[in-house]
Amino acid sequence: MHFGWRTVSKTPFTLRLLTRLFANPRYQLRSCTGKSQAENLEDFEIDGSTANLQLEPPGYSNTLFAMNFLQSKIQERRPKENEEWDEILEKTLELPNYSSNINKVSINGVVMTLCLQEKNFDLALQFLKYLEDKGEEINHGTLSVFMKLCYSCWPDSSEEIILKYYDILRKRLTIIDTFTAENCILAISLTSRWKEYKELLEHVKFSGSIGRNLYTVLVSTAFRNKQPNLGWSLLHQAATEGKTVTSAAYSAWFEYCAENNPTVQGAETLLKFSHEWNIGLDDVTADDIQQYFEQIVKPAWKVEHTSINLSGTCMACRRKLPTIFITKEEFKKLSESFLENVVIGKDVFTKSTPEEVDRFSQFLDRSLPYDVVIDGLNVALALGSRSSVAPIDFLIDVVNYFLDRDMKIMIIGRLHMLKWPKQKFDYIKKNCKVFLAQNISQDDPLLLYAAMRGGLSTYFVSRDFMRGHKHRLQDFEMQQLFRRWQLARQYSAFASAAKRKSLVFPPSSYLPFAQKTGDSWHVPYSEEKPEGVAPLFHTPKNWLCIKK
Repeated sequence: MHFGWRTVSKTPFTLRLLTRLFANPRYQLRSCTGKSQAENLEDFEIDGSTANLQLEPPGYSNTLFAMNFLQSKIQERRPKENEEWDEILEKTLELPNYSSNINKVSINGVVMTLCLQEKNFDLALQFLKYLEDKGEEINHGTLSVFMKLCYSCWPDSSEEIILKYYDILRKRLTIIDTFTAENCILAISLTSRWKEYKELLEHVKFSGSIGRNLYTVLVSTAFRNKQPNLGWSLLHQAATEGKTVTSAAYSAWFEYCAENNPTVQGAETLLKFSHEWNIGLDDVTADDIQQYFEQIVKPAWKVEHTSINLSGTCMACRRKLPTIFITKEEFKKLSESFLENVVIGKDVFTKSTPEEVDRFSQFLDRSLPYDVVIDGLNVALALGSRSSVAPIDFLIDVVNYFLDRDMKIMIIGRLHMLKWPKQKFDYIKKNCKVFLAQNISQDDPLLLYAAMRGGLSTYFVSRDFMRGHKHRLQDFEMQQLFRRWQLARQYSAFASAAKRKSLVFPPSSYLPFAQKTGDSWHVPYSEEKPEGVAPLFHTPKNWLCIKK
């Protein structure tokens, strides 16, 4: 259905969504859980991913290899009679193989994978009919790749064709490998039997995990079939697992709202989700948000592209974003939870000893008060151990940055740092409290624990995102509190090879996520496609200012 409200882009959400999912290479799906398991099966001996197909070896341009020949026949994009298919397969098997692993068992799967690579649905379908005419049973690896091809080439593929070969595949298999289960989910998502994804998903989860692209398809399918509760349930499930979807899923949500409930609540549901889970949005979603507010919501809202200055003030409406605030009670809960789940939990004791943790605790007691804790090795090795600049020089740059601001410094490092130039290391010991852990110990838990022991006003310095340690807190409330604390207290230090020095970036004074201030929204977005949560170290340059 086409909506007249799209004046900025006359292509409706649905068409743009399908284009994104099925045509744009950056949204084309690969196996969502890693390496294909189908390659280990007897009837399909190549990886289903076209990225692994190898052509001729370097330096052999005058030799015709099996894969080159077969690919050239698929690229002809013309119908082939059964006799020609016979000749193509026979010739392929006679040619030198190099390392493409083409044999009598795998060749049908290779043909189908090349059809997928070339997005040649008509030829793939003709090849299946050729195999049927020969009375040859089509192996399940070939059918699995065909399922993915049906998805990639929609709407050239039809529901009738998808379900025909899907049913053949399901009747043949009692146990479905992850690769095949994923491909079947992709294909049936385009049909009236899309709800059968639930059983298939159990096969995916049995031997792997649900990837972000598969989540995107599931969420988009739910919204497209007017099942908003299911779509949001899947979105929250993905967020709980630390995964995000691509903008295609959000476009499907806006399309659903435009057709069924064109109110401001639809957009705000997405913005609240982005805020709650600290999820970054890209420029495609920003465009969808702008068009929805300006052309669907009545009365229309005003949307401006803007930026937020260092103090947190919007350059469009001049409103100031709230500063990050954590109460003493919240900080106490966070410190206790971190100590229990990360320091005394499975993290430090597996790579250190209780004696070292006790030694570290006594060191902290003697060192109080301090203003900032630095992960010495993390900062020093910002350009790697082979940098032409000595690692200790980068660390000294950061130390001097805080000395210039009259801050009391603690550094956590490793024993092997004692091998660094003595004069320079003596300078660090003279100006900082230094704790050197065993070389096998993990620095991050000690760093974070030291920062928390220092109190609510203590900062810490690291280039790491600390996602794993946040995840170990387990409780969602504590994870979100950790994220707020991290944003408010973490400095980052990056080494500049050109300037041969360290560059220090202070923490943000405001949350770099979608947030509501009064009756207006401020929404950051990136021109790059975010793989997960919004970037920690660089506050977003691009924002939407949305107001009535």
